[in-house]
Amino acid sequence: MSTSSTNPDHVIKTPTSPVIIIGAGVAGLSAAKRLKENNIPVLILEGRNRLGGRIHTVAMNTQENNSNQEEGSTQKKAFVDMGAAWMDGGPQFNSLCRFAQDHGLTLVHTPYQENPAEIGRQHRAWDANHHKWLNWFQVNWLMFRNGMILRALEQQENKAQYQNMYQRVQQIYQQPGLLNLGKDHYDQMLAETFTVHNEAAFLTEIHPLNDDVAYFHVKDEYYKGTEYMIQGGYQKLIELLQEGIGEEEILLNHTVTSTTDHKSSDGVTVTTTQSTTNTNNNGITKTTFQGSHVIVTVPLGVLKTNNLLLFEPPLPPSKQGAIQRIGFGVLEKIAMTFPTTFWRTVPHRRQDVYHIGVEHPVDFPNFVDVTESAGAPTLVTTTVAKAQLVHDNPQEAVERVQSLLASMFGKLYQEPLDIQTTQWKTDPFSLGAYMHFGREMKPGDIELLAEPHGRIRFAGEATSTEYPSYVEGAALSGQREADRILAELIT
Repeated sequence: MSTSSTNPDHVIKTPTSPVIIIGAGVAGLSAAKRLKENNIPVLILEGRNRLGGRIHTVAMNTQENNSNQEEGSTQKKAFVDMGAAWMDGGPQFNSLCRFAQDHGLTLVHTPYQENPAEIGRQHRAWDANHHKWLNWFQVNWLMFRNGMILRALEQQENKAQYQNMYQRVQQIYQQPGLLNLGKDHYDQMLAETFTVHNEAAFLTEIHPLNDDVAYFHVKDEYYKGTEYMIQGGYQKLIELLQEGIGEEEILLNHTVTSTTDHKSSDGVTVTTTQSTTNTNNNGITKTTFQGSHVIVTVPLGVLKTNNLLLFEPPLPPSKQGAIQRIGFGVLEKIAMTFPTTFWRTVPHRRQDVYHIGVEHPVDFPNFVDVTESAGAPTLVTTTVAKAQLVHDNPQEAVERVQSLLASMFGKLYQEPLDIQTTQWKTDPFSLGAYMHFGREMKPGDIELLAEPHGRIRFAGEATSTEYPSYVEGAALSGQREADRILAELIT
C-alpha cells in the first residue's frame, strides 16, 4: 500500500471545506489516509457505531460461563473475522498484506493447495451419503479431480453461448472426457461449491464469462501464491488505517440521506440523520455538512436499493445501469469456539473440514479452521444456500450446523463455547457480501461505476478494475479517488 503519490514540486491548494467520505471501511479510510498525508481536511460519515464496514472482527468467549470465576479476572478471547478474513496472494503480491506486515502485524499462513501432497492432510472430507470419512488418498484424488473440472471450464469453447455459469458447468458434466469428469457426485458438489462460495452467488446468477476477467476490462492477472490471515483479526488493519485521522474527523451513527453537488465553488452538501432521545423530533436529528468533494464508499448493495443515498443531480442512466447489472452476492458466516480442536487428526496441524452432502450446493459445505488467527480453537462455516435461514432464524441455522458436526464427529464432538452469526444481507449498511460478475453485466460496467459524477466520487471493491471483490481492491480504489481530488487541487 503506497503513500502519497503527488509530486513534491507541486503545490496543493488546500480547500476550506473538508472532503466528505461516506463510509469508514477500507476504501473510506484509505482515501482519508491519502488525503491527510497531503494535508487535505477530511470528514468521514459512518452509519454504523463502529469502523471497518464489511470488515468486522468479533471477540468470542473461549471458556464456559462460570459464576465461580474470580472477580476482576479477564477471560481470554478469540478474535474472529465475520466479514473479510483473508489476504490473498501474501506479501509478495498483495500491497495491503505488505502494508500490514511492514507495520508489525502478525500474518498467519493458511496454505490451500500449494503442495498437492499435503492437500489430504490439510483437509478432511465427510461423505454424508455413506456416513464415513474419506481417507487421505481419496481426499487428494477428489481435490485433483475438482481441479481438472475447473481447468476444463477454463478451456471450454464458445463460453458466450451460455446464459450463466450453471449452463457451462452442466455442459462439462455431460461431456465424456478425461477421468469421466463431473459424473461423480463428489466432483459436482465440490466444483459447484467452490464457484458458489467464491462468488457468494448461485451459478444461475453468475455471468457465463465469469472466468474471463479481461472481458470485463479487469486486470488479467489475479492473485498468485497463497493466503494469509491477520492474527487477532482484520480489525488490526483498520486500526492502522485509522492512524493519523483525528477522532473529530470521524462521525459514527450518521446515516446519509442525501448528497448534493452544487456544480460550483460551493462544493457539495451531505445530509445525515442520527437517532437521539429527543422526542420533539421523533428521536431523529438531521444534520447538513458542507464539503469540497464527497467520496461515496458504500457497498454496491446499498447503491442498488438507492433508499439511503439520494443523489442530486440524479446519477446518469449509464451509471444507474451499471449499478444494477453488476452482481452483489450474499454469503453468511457462523463462527464457533470450542474447548479443543477435536476435528484435527493431528493436534498441531490446521485442518479444514468439508461436508459432502446430498444437495447442490450443499447448505454448509465447509468448516474452516481459523484457530491460529483467532487465538483459540475456532471453526467458521459459510453458506450461500442457507443464507436466508441465517437471516430469518439464526437459532435454527446454528442447530443445523451443530447437528452436522455431531453427525460427523460422534463422541469427539464438543458443544461450542460461543457462537456468532452474521446478517450481511439485512444489514442496512451492506445489504449483501461482495460483488461478482452478474449474468447481465457488460464490459466496462466497473469503470462506469467508478466514474466521477461532478464532485461526487465513488470507491469500494465493486469499483476496482484491479481486484474487484477483494479488500486490496477497496483500498486501492480509495487511494485512486483521493489522487483524483489531489490532482484537481494541484496549482
